[in-house]
This record gives sequence, C-alpha cells and structure tokens, in this order.
Amino acid sequence: MSDVVVKIAFPIRPLVPFYILLRAHSEGMLKQRFKKYEGSLIKTILETLFGGIIANRREVQISREHPEYPIAPVIGCYVWGFVIVMLRGEPIGHPDAMRDLLKEQPLLPPHLQRSDLFNDCNVCTFDGRVRFVDYGDPLASEVLPLLSMSRH
Repeated sequence: MSDVVVKIAFPIRPLVPFYILLRAHSEGMLKQRFKKYEGSLIKTILETLFGGIIANRREVQISREHPEYPIAPVIGCYVWGFVIVMLRGEPIGHPDAMRDLLKEQPLLPPHLQRSDLFNDCNVCTFDGRVRFVDYGDPLASEVLPLLSMSRH
C-alpha cells in the first residue's frame, strides 16, 4: 500500500519567508527572476515566496489531465493549492537509479535531464512503476510527455 504525502506550498513559520528570500538572493535566483519579470520587484518576490502554490496547482492539473504520465496522483487539493495530498510509494533505493532511468530515455534532450524531477527524493515506485512526486516545475511539463511516450 502506498503512503500519503501532504505538501504545503508556503512555510508557516514567520521568519522562513525572509530565509527563502535571502537564500534565493545568495543563489542568484532573485536576479534571474527580476530579469524574467522585466524589473518588477513585486512579481519577483511573489514568485519566490508563493511559487510553491503555483507548482502545486500545476501538479493538480497535470494529475487530472494526464493519468497516463508516470506520476504520483494528487488525491486532494485544499486552499487553492496551498496544500495538496498525493500518493507516494517506496523510495527508489539507491542514487544511481535516476542515472539508470535517464539512460533508458533516448527521447529526452540533455537540457531536460536537469529538471528537478530527476532528484532522487522526487522519485518513488508503486504499482510496479517508477513515479515522480514533484512535477510542478515548468520543465517537468516538457519532460513528462516524453517519458510517457518512451514507455509505449
């Protein structure tokens, strides 16, 4: 039987948002987002702090519209995507499993292999299949159809 995972999009502790902004600044993400939004500080801060809600909502949409994708299905969405509940299976077990999985994907361009989707912690197995659990980033939306095609 699969476990259930509850994902909360935004940290509840009051100082964590400041930590998120500080970390994003030190990693250069704020500068990239600032350029993306053509100098809009408000949009940059909102995406940095609330991007998790957008990602959660994207996961809900993908799960509903594409049950054929190798993903853990979302079974509940609450407060406009602030909290989602999804099934989660067994961890993949060893760090080389993702490298082995990528070797089996001839249709997957190298730039897409850098998606967060392929972090070992975002992958599990249940129903005898490898499933992805964190597929809300835009790059994952490009990767999942290719993974689905390569399985048929």
